[in-house]
Amino acid sequence: MEKYNDTQTKSRLCAEVEAAIGRKLATPKDFDFLRNQIFSRLHIFISATTLKRIWGYLPDDVSPRRSTLDILARYLGYTDYDTF
Repeated sequence: MEKYNDTQTKSRLCAEVEAAIGRKLATPKDFDFLRNQIFSRLHIFISATTLKRIWGYLPDDVSPRRSTLDILARYLGYTDYDTF
């Protein structure tokens, strides 16, 4: 499984997701809200824990999977992370 660790692009992706949902992700409830928004729009489940890791809310040295970044990009209307 290929993993991605382009910090600058990942930070921009997170900022655009926050802008799209109209809130900063700062509490567990915020991540639950985003998880539910993604599921409502795309019918794809991403765990709140995965989202917390991407946003740096949970300390983790693991880079996110490409498929997870693709889902976030699709949430914003892009085809995938590469087109983002």
